[in-house]
Formats: sequence, C-alpha cells, structure tokens
Amino acid sequence: MQDKSIELLLVEDNPAEARLLQDYLRAVTSKQFSLVHVEDLAAACDRLSSESFDLILLDLTLPDSKGLETLEAMIGKAPSLPIVVLTNTDDEELAVELVRRGAQDYLVKRQVNRELLVRSVCYAIERKQAAEALRKAKDELEIRIAERTTQLAKTNEELKAANKAKSEFFTNISHELRTPLNSILGFAQVLQRADNLIPEHKESIDIIYQSGNHLLTMINDIVNLSKIEAGKMHLDPQYLPLPEFLKTVVEILRIKAEQKVISLTYQPTSSLPAVIHADEKRLRQVLINLLGNAIKFTEKGGVTFKVAMLHVKESSAYPEASIRFEIADTGIGIAPEQLEKIFLPFEQAGNSRNKAEGIGLGLAISQKIVQMMGSILQVQSQLGEGSVFWMDLDLQVVTGIPRSHPSLPDSE
Repeated sequence: MQDKSIELLLVEDNPAEARLLQDYLRAVTSKQFSLVHVEDLAAACDRLSSESFDLILLDLTLPDSKGLETLEAMIGKAPSLPIVVLTNTDDEELAVELVRRGAQDYLVKRQVNRELLVRSVCYAIERKQAAEALRKAKDELEIRIAERTTQLAKTNEELKAANKAKSEFFTNISHELRTPLNSILGFAQVLQRADNLIPEHKESIDIIYQSGNHLLTMINDIVNLSKIEAGKMHLDPQYLPLPEFLKTVVEILRIKAEQKVISLTYQPTSSLPAVIHADEKRLRQVLINLLGNAIKFTEKGGVTFKVAMLHVKESSAYPEASIRFEIADTGIGIAPEQLEKIFLPFEQAGNSRNKAEGIGLGLAISQKIVQMMGSILQVQSQLGEGSVFWMDLDLQVVTGIPRSHPSLPDSE
C-alpha cells in the first residue's frame, strides 16, 4: 500500500529555482510528494484558504513581502503548518531568529540537494506534529487542571461549610448535654458526702459519678477535636512557673497510679527554667492525656515522667529553651501495625477493657495541639514491654519577672 502523498506549498518567485526543487522531489522514490507552486504571498494565502497542505517551502524575498515579515504573515495565515525557509543568505544569526519565530528549518538555496531537501521536509513535518501534539496535551492538561481546581475549590468550600455546621452542632449539643450532666455530677457529689448511705448505695453513687465524668470527658474531647478541625482552637501563651506547674500535673495523676498500685516517678533535671511562656491549659491537657494513658495501660511496674532541657538558643528578647517531655511506662505496649494509627481520631490500642474507657480521641487531640506548638508527638513501643512517648517543645524562657507578678498563678 502506497503512503499518502505529502502535500507541499512552494512560495518562490524565481521559476528556475522552483523547477529545481520540483525536479528534486520528483526524483524521490521512497516517498510521494505533491507540489503546488505560487510566486507571491497573496497567491499563497489564497491557496491556503482553499486547499490543505502538509508543509510550506517559503522564500523570504517575494514581490509583495520581504524578510521576517514574510514568515510572520505565513504563520499568521497557517499557524499549524510547518514552514521551511528558503534563502540565499548563509547567516547563522538569521537562521536562529527564524527558528525562534516559528520556522521549523532553514535552507540556503545554493546548498540544497535532493537528500537535504527531503530530510528537511520530513523532519519539519515530524517536529511540527510532535510540537502540536505536545501543545494539545498541554492545553488539555491545563483544562483538566482548571476543572480540577474548580472542583477542589468547590469541595473545599463544601468541607468548610460542613466543618462549620459540625462545629456548631457539637457546640450546641455539648451545651445541651453538659447542663443536665453537671446536675447529675453535682447531686452525685452531694450524695457521696451523706453519712447514712449503706455500702451498696455508696458504690452505686460512685459508679454514677465516675460514668458521668467519663461522659463529660468524651464530650469535651469531641468538642476539642471539632474546634481544632474548624480552626477555632488557638494557643494562649502566658507566663508559667514551670517547676510548680509540672509538680501539680504529677500530683493530679498520682492518685490514679496509687489506685492501680503502680509507681509514678517524676524526674526533672535541675536545669529547667523557672518561668516559661506557654499555653498552660493546652500543655496540661497534653501531659495529663499522656500520663493518664500510661497509667491506664500499665498493670505492674510503673510510669516515669522525665523533663529535661536539651539546649538553649539565645535571642534578642528572650532565650528559647528546647525542653523534652518524656513519659515511659512498663505497660502492655503497642503492636507495630498499630503505631501508625494511634494518632488518628477514634483509633485505640490495647485490649477491649482499656478501649472501653475512651473513644480514641485523646492522642489525636494531643498530637494536633503539639503540632500547633510547633513540634510533634513521637512514640517508641515494644509489645508486652511498654511504651515511650515524647515531645520536644521550643519555649521562651522568661527572666526578670517577680514571683508575685499578676500574670503568674499562685504557686502556694
């Protein structure tokens, strides 16, 4: 089967040179060429309006157009067709400029032979086809990107609206739940103080109070997570006496450790700063969650809480200390396949009894809070041997503030 004829438009005002090019093409046996010859730019434009071609052979010097203007006119008339320029001038700078402006090749007439002409025509067509395919692919990609961007923007707006609605729902429902729940907890506390309760009733009231507290914690966790996801949780750093703060946190958790008959060891280094600039509420929330988890998942042995200053970076205002908070336990440990999931919402490690004590939001919330503080919670664990959680926080060290400063909490 013979290949399709390659349709060429030759724009050349010299009949002798036109005949020579035609003779070259007729002598080619490997391909079939069909050549239409015109002598000026106007005639070329008329032919391009009524006929289809694969390539234009263009002399730059014509009766009605000369130089680069000739090339620009042809490209304007047939932007998708490859153009091979024919000229009498062997000028490297002109050749580069012609290619830069859109020509596919540049031939000096006196140097042209059959092989060079055929090779130039075929390569020019292939290059133009490749360029067109690339341009079309680029245009299609840009269209898809634009469509995807629009779709993502719409989805993002929908997600923002959904998050806002979810946040408002949780805020409203938490208020509706907290009001009766606080009443239940309050009356349970009153009943716990009664002197005339038989042991069975006292145990039941204790269960009511513990269950109510558990429910209140879950409500607070859900509200906190929804605030973080909606971007409504912000840090509020204040002057904080670090040693006193840490002792208070440990004492809060010591009761839980004593109830389980395990040890809770606090090991601060002597180099800890006296006062830092940090969000006391959120730092306490993270530490209580980590220590509480360590105690919850430890049945024998104990929990060790280490706080150490890694280094201090001096600045123009206040020095900044890198402080590591590390909680290690001798508990049940975490399986390797669970380590990647424990910081996700509603993911829990441990047995069914431990899981029943929470809904798997504590670590997710703690991780997000630590990330807001510019760090990340890290963990190492060995199943059956225990776990170590730690975070390195860069905190401002505050000096020169009297202990009675009104922004400092009462440490007595």
